[in-house]
Amino acid sequence: MQKEKAEAPSYYIGIDVGTASVRAALVDQCGAVVDQAEEAVKIWEPRSDHYEQSSDDIWGACCAVTKKVAQSAGGGRIRGLGFDATCSLVVLDKQFQPLAVNAEGDHRRNVIMWMDHRGGNQVERINGTKHGALRYVGGVMSVEMQPPKLLWLKEDFGVDQGAKESLSGAHYRPPMYDISPWTEGLSVMSCDIKVL
Repeated sequence: MQKEKAEAPSYYIGIDVGTASVRAALVDQCGAVVDQAEEAVKIWEPRSDHYEQSSDDIWGACCAVTKKVAQSAGGGRIRGLGFDATCSLVVLDKQFQPLAVNAEGDHRRNVIMWMDHRGGNQVERINGTKHGALRYVGGVMSVEMQPPKLLWLKEDFGVDQGAKESLSGAHYRPPMYDISPWTEGLSVMSCDIKVL
């Protein structure tokens, strides 16, 4: 009687980019968590209500936690990867390099975090329009969404000449959950309504 060859187990990896860290979990085909990893990411607060991060730091943390949990799969096959991230705004140039979102011109700090409220004036103006598109965001846009941040970059960030020159090279401004799963080039699925 011939023995059947045992099939290698299947695994899935879930990656979560949170506010202060990136986490990954390796899950087997029955839904049991096999391994977990976490890596902290730096947050800058250059002034009140301004919170920034580095997309390079975040991507490095994503790679580190994914490699760690993938090792626990042994000879098993990784059949899928799930990804979620905060609703933060990433600013990149045409070569997909980070562009500063701060007056200091520090290009490492190219992410305006979800909890950043620098676009307060802009969100009031957006909500004041009572535009029909607002029904898709519950009738009122939050300052933590991308459009107020984009409008702030366009209107207020450019007040500083150095900042204006830096931002003039901006080409892509995807939200964090769109940029993180990139493999090569620009292949993102955008879920935002752009009101600019």
